[in-house]
Amino acid sequence: MLHAFNHKGVRRILASRHDDHTNDRNEDAITSMVFSPLTFMRTEDVWTIIRNLLGLNMPDRYQTQTPTTHEIRLWPKGLKAKSSNGVFVSRCEPDVVMRFPMVDLPTLTITCEMKWTWAIHPDDLLREIRREREAVQRDHPHDATLLVALTQAADPIRDADVVNMRWAHVHGVARHLGRASGPSQVQEWGKQISTFLEKAGQVSFGGFTIDPVDLISEWVTGEN
Repeated sequence: MLHAFNHKGVRRILASRHDDHTNDRNEDAITSMVFSPLTFMRTEDVWTIIRNLLGLNMPDRYQTQTPTTHEIRLWPKGLKAKSSNGVFVSRCEPDVVMRFPMVDLPTLTITCEMKWTWAIHPDDLLREIRREREAVQRDHPHDATLLVALTQAADPIRDADVVNMRWAHVHGVARHLGRASGPSQVQEWGKQISTFLEKAGQVSFGGFTIDPVDLISEWVTGEN
């Protein structure tokens, strides 16, 4: 689907005039197009992409680590957390949960909530993400956790536990990785994702600085 969108002009996933392609469905399709490829990639290549996306938001003790394997689940089933009113436990479905087991450190779990065009209030988004963290921690109580809110233009969540990220930032990182020398899978992901996000109107105009993304990429790929 990603190649069909980029090279064959397929656009229906963004065609809001179709009843079966509402914002929710667009959001899910876009999330899958960007993150599903990571499930098929080598762990070290996925880690390169994630470290570049997070930059200095990656917890310090994981900056120089390499995971032994990785697990990426989109809309994982079976997770539960307390309802927003705290009265009962109900189903909870994060958009993406990524787990990176380490040798000498706790497994790092990154829980991501994606929003495309929905201008959700940051307080509502924060409540949603906190429920997702609770749900993931019920399954993996010993993991270190990181929360990411990935949106187009929503007001940032002012909470130290949440990484605010824009789709335009993903474009900037992907464009950089697609142009840098490095593993072929990382390059291909970068090329395809940056092309897709350009066509979807999420473009970074020099939207990230050399610190930290370029430096991380240079360190990982050996580029000078």
